[in-house]
Amino acid sequence: MSKTEQWKTRILTKNELEQVCDMKMALSAVEDALRFIGTGDLVQTVCDVLNPSEGNYCFLLPHPAYIRPWKVVGDKWLGCCAGNLNKDLPYTVGVTTINDADTMMPIAFMDATYLTGMRTAAMAAIGTKYLARKNSETLAIVGCGVQGKTHLEAMCELGTFPLKKIQVFDLNKGAMNNLKSYGEKKYGVEIIPCDSVADAVRGADIICMLTTCRTPLITLDMIAPGAHLCPTCLWDIDIPGILGGVDKWILGNEQADVFNFVNDFEKKYGLGMSKVSTNLSEIVCGRAAGRTSDTERTTMTHLGMGANDVAIAYKAYEKALEMNLGTDVCLFK
Repeated sequence: MSKTEQWKTRILTKNELEQVCDMKMALSAVEDALRFIGTGDLVQTVCDVLNPSEGNYCFLLPHPAYIRPWKVVGDKWLGCCAGNLNKDLPYTVGVTTINDADTMMPIAFMDATYLTGMRTAAMAAIGTKYLARKNSETLAIVGCGVQGKTHLEAMCELGTFPLKKIQVFDLNKGAMNNLKSYGEKKYGVEIIPCDSVADAVRGADIICMLTTCRTPLITLDMIAPGAHLCPTCLWDIDIPGILGGVDKWILGNEQADVFNFVNDFEKKYGLGMSKVSTNLSEIVCGRAAGRTSDTERTTMTHLGMGANDVAIAYKAYEKALEMNLGTDVCLFK
């Protein structure tokens, strides 16, 4: 039997990943990835989106990256489909393959949906770490689904801010109550269900917009002086008003974000790189400033990159090996 036929690839399910990857791991992996980008030790390629379905909002997007210090290369295939909500299927689905960088042989194949939720929240939290006021006490969460839960976890596990209360809103009151029960039990912080988006963001120091709404739910005047905004999908905020009006607009990653939305925003709204202050990896590496005053309104926009996906997937794989979780298969036998 050849070495190729003996090569083992570890398969990791969502249930197994939930056992090996917690929010602290996600936060560490994302910050490592941002630092590697800044030092030139991480290479990633931006890829165009595929729209395979007609009649409903649906796309498929690859996220490849090579992390030189860890000698790993990988790719996440992520799909989002609005029609899934009516089929009792998740809105976001994905799979990740991790390969040995010396041989390109696959070392792991895993569910990416759970990890996407973790790294998306972790990216927002690392941005918040450098851009929100250190005395931030009030967090707003608009959208109390999966991302609402992971963003609550990320902001609390970060341990950077003396959070005292979390104001939440969702059209689904059950989702609000579930998030309230979960957050108060796990973190001991007061969680206040609100009657509207405006109520939830009023007076908030950190605002997380986590809906799938395709129309603006928040405008610049709703953001208090000194507040930091975390828009996850961008489409539920007033893009020209907010990005054109905040004191500091930071990109999660210039290479990916210019390709994914900045070029489009420049054509539509006249909001190009001249308006952007810097990107997050420059701040993490200490080459650019984050927040510089207590009164400036800041935001960090980002629509995903392979660096975070491959980083968190590899760390989850390493932990799975330690815990002897997953199933080894010989794909080439």
